[in-house]
Amino acid sequence: MTVVSAPPGFGKSSAVAAWLASRPDSVHAAWLSLDEADNDPVRFWNHFLTALDGRLGTYREQAFAFLDAPMPSYRALVEGLLNALSALRDPVILVLDDFHVLTQPALLEAVTRLAEGLPDAVRLVLISRADPPLPLARLRAQGLLSEVRAADLRFTDAEAADFLLATMGLELDASDRDALLRKTEGWIAGLQLAALSLQRASDAGAFIAAFAGTNRFVMDYLAEEALNRQPESLQRFLMETSILDRFDAALCEDVTGRADSQDLLEALEQANLFVVPLDEERRWYRFHHLFGDVLRHQLQKRDPGRAALLHAVASRSHEARGASAEAIAHALKAQDYDRAADLIVSAEDLLRRGETATLIAALKALPEDCYDRRADINLLLAWAVFPAGLTDVLKRCLTRAEPVAGPGDAPRLLAVKSFVARVEGDFPAAVEYARAALAELAVGDWLWSTSVALTLASCLQLADRFDEAEAAYDRALSAFRHQGDSFFEVMARGLKGALLLEQGRLAEAHAFLSETLRRADARAGRGWPPISYALSALSAVLALWGRFDEALPLAEAGLSAGEGFVEPSVNSLFALAAIRLRARHGDDAAAAALASQAEAVASRHRITYLEGYMEAQHASYARSVGPTERAAMERWERLMGARLLDGLPHWPLRDGRRLLARIRLQTERKGEGLALLEQVEADALRVGRLPLAIAAKASRALALDAMGERESALNLLGEAVLAAEPEGIVAPFLEEGEAMRRLLGDWLRRGAPTPALEAFAKRLVPKPADDAGLVEPLSAREREVLALIAEGLANQAIAERLGIELSTVKRHSSNLLGKLGASNRTQAVAMGRRYGWF
Repeated sequence: MTVVSAPPGFGKSSAVAAWLASRPDSVHAAWLSLDEADNDPVRFWNHFLTALDGRLGTYREQAFAFLDAPMPSYRALVEGLLNALSALRDPVILVLDDFHVLTQPALLEAVTRLAEGLPDAVRLVLISRADPPLPLARLRAQGLLSEVRAADLRFTDAEAADFLLATMGLELDASDRDALLRKTEGWIAGLQLAALSLQRASDAGAFIAAFAGTNRFVMDYLAEEALNRQPESLQRFLMETSILDRFDAALCEDVTGRADSQDLLEALEQANLFVVPLDEERRWYRFHHLFGDVLRHQLQKRDPGRAALLHAVASRSHEARGASAEAIAHALKAQDYDRAADLIVSAEDLLRRGETATLIAALKALPEDCYDRRADINLLLAWAVFPAGLTDVLKRCLTRAEPVAGPGDAPRLLAVKSFVARVEGDFPAAVEYARAALAELAVGDWLWSTSVALTLASCLQLADRFDEAEAAYDRALSAFRHQGDSFFEVMARGLKGALLLEQGRLAEAHAFLSETLRRADARAGRGWPPISYALSALSAVLALWGRFDEALPLAEAGLSAGEGFVEPSVNSLFALAAIRLRARHGDDAAAAALASQAEAVASRHRITYLEGYMEAQHASYARSVGPTERAAMERWERLMGARLLDGLPHWPLRDGRRLLARIRLQTERKGEGLALLEQVEADALRVGRLPLAIAAKASRALALDAMGERESALNLLGEAVLAAEPEGIVAPFLEEGEAMRRLLGDWLRRGAPTPALEAFAKRLVPKPADDAGLVEPLSAREREVLALIAEGLANQAIAERLGIELSTVKRHSSNLLGKLGASNRTQAVAMGRRYGWF
């Protein structure tokens, strides 16, 4: 990456453009000029991909498909973009001009990832007035950054002389030229502005002698001098078009009424009058930012109130072109707030493309009295923030909309009430409001109908009303197919697949979700946000079947795709699945890191009931429960234990009581833990959550065995195996480790009731692998050391545990790494688990 960073007027864009002009024909370039509106991620990536145009091959259509979704996954988009760029044969230069206007954290994070992952054939060039808020120090250290600064761009004596004579046609004596260069300090814009005035000055020496002041004042003075020297009609054209961020001849004609706009634009460019072309066809232009500021200042000074009228004209022109975002922006600048509100609520193109950031920003720009008078904008804001679970905003929108709502607003008011109830966990109320809203919503109101249909189905599912939920999903899927809205259809299919999974209908869920992924892959790929539900659900199916290696990448893909799209609490559940699978693979460090990240998300979004939950879950499934893990579990039990037993309504904690039971079983409160597991199993069976019931039953069997009730434990284990066999559910047994393996072995020796059950149970009792395949088997002491490493002990602690010298521990560690062919302790532990040594 190259950063070209300097104050305004140092010729940053001109320098990069000149460099590009000198490139070989085999080096392709793409240039994107940014403005404040590009802080909308959907808008930015649309422009970015358009600038790249034919360089992306088949990924181009897939990338634009991402952006058609209401809430795209920009991380997935960047990863796909990097893969596409890696396939390029010829070098490519990507230029982002005026990068300083970007402030949106997600965009800055995405550009950082882009910079760090670009292949050697691609260079990213950022042109900015200030250092971009990116990890520049890290990029420097990685050798990924080159920099061009103001000191590099300042004109030298020779360059200034050449510019003033050859470009501006000024013959100044050496002393005047040196004085001008000294006062401007090589500032290129200052030189150009001074030269424009000097072309008409009668006494160059006197002008240069009087030339003083801060850059801002000097710039204003010279720009006004340059403007005043132009014909009156051209001054008027410049000032009136300055209200436009970007313009072509047609837009200029609409605003100024002049039919010669194209000729004027070309003449301005040729005269170096601060007009910057934005494309090679010389169709779209913008003013140099500094000159634009001066033009707008002069317009306000000379004709107060004229700017508002021009903004109103520009708004209508953009509306006629179907450019909703620009039409809304100009209506806001015209302070025609009711018109802006009308444009916002009818911005079909923004809603279908999912430019919710643009939508929310425009809504927030409306004055408070608009919200006091209009229900529609309150309701639309509620719809836009609902996926993020912003309860306070939802409630405020509802409170303000109700007093001013008309009869036609009633269905949407009911919809927002269902949203509020949904995020607060009051699923019965959410269901009733959603049903009432759907009964009244107009057939063609796709935006609200689809949102409410999914809300209804998901709330029925979360309330454990599975039969009703499945019927609701089927109705929604039928409606979505008729509308051809694949985004909502894929999302609904993922949620229905999760419903089938919860019921233990694994074969059916696997077929349904696999078909969903095939269809979504053809549409937009694995990074498409609505596919996050299907990815996570299919991962859970495979995990229940014991296919952990296949489940982990799907779980992590679902977590990535859902980031920034699904509610933080939902993404926390996606994270929990990945945490368990990481721990299952022996990668406790990665699992712990992921748990910490999930905890940070819960804290940032003030999801208090999830704080501590991820770490406690990870600790309870860790292979070795040491003081750190036990402290995490006990801390979470103190925070949430009583509330869970009182029936905490938050659905992300639906597995919380089982965790609570596992914690108590590891303490002197084993009786309480056993009773709680029995209650969890009974509740799961009552509502039809078969995998949870099997898991609770298996844990109960182990608990009884640990308490000396072997016969009861074996009988209960037999019931669990019998319930698990039809759908091949193995994870609840495998995740309990060696103790479950021994108990299952005893149950098999007692004799399984049927050959099918015996064959299934044998899958749950894999024979421990020996180390016969190793070049040199591990000694008994080396296995002891490896087992203690697996518990997380450092070398000194191992030495103290075994009563041997620290140097001896180090020698054993080195030997076992060599015998296993492992490069570090983590790999050695993973191999030991695979061999079944612990």
